[in-house]
Amino acid sequence: ISTRFPFGFLRKTRRIPCSREVLVLPSVHPTERFFELLPRLGSELDSYLKGHSHDLYSIRDYQQSDSARHVDWKATARIRQLKVREFTREDEHRLRLVFDPWIPNSHLETLESFEKAVNLCACLAWYFCETGATISFATEGFETLASPAGQILYPILERLALIEPAPAPVTSLDRLLSDLSTKSECFQVIVTHQSQASIPAGAGDSAYFVFMDSL
Repeated sequence: ISTRFPFGFLRKTRRIPCSREVLVLPSVHPTERFFELLPRLGSELDSYLKGHSHDLYSIRDYQQSDSARHVDWKATARIRQLKVREFTREDEHRLRLVFDPWIPNSHLETLESFEKAVNLCACLAWYFCETGATISFATEGFETLASPAGQILYPILERLALIEPAPAPVTSLDRLLSDLSTKSECFQVIVTHQSQASIPAGAGDSAYFVFMDSL
């Protein structure tokens, strides 16, 4: 066992004989790829979670489906064109994390990208826990209910520690991907080795895809 806690100046190491099985959880230390992904993910999440709470999101052009009570009369008068206010939703921190274990082959680079994807998924779960989000998690044979991230963080990490690449297509997750265009109850972050061309049209409206071959 080794650690740099609490300040990171020194690494303390100790060898401990262990006669039982120990489950080692994936690393949640943010990687360079995680920091690259986070701003884009945040932007997609913000765009999806426009709604009707009391927090102003933006002012935009009026559309026929808009309610007259959301018209911003000051902005309308200033530019002489109908403008409406958009508001953020109160449940803006609700999302679903999905890990697709399917891999197209067993090449070394594919297996390495799979392990990177496991760690990235663990980082995301940890991050959303720290931000107080309500999340759910799904992978083949395992799914949680939507809960405060702190309540299900360790079950998620334990599942990720045990997950193995699936050389055969995962039927349940294929069905999930095909249904994405109709699922809008929460924003979804999907980590997958599927190709971008295989993602159904409209799926990007309610989901953000992390493709393993880009890791």
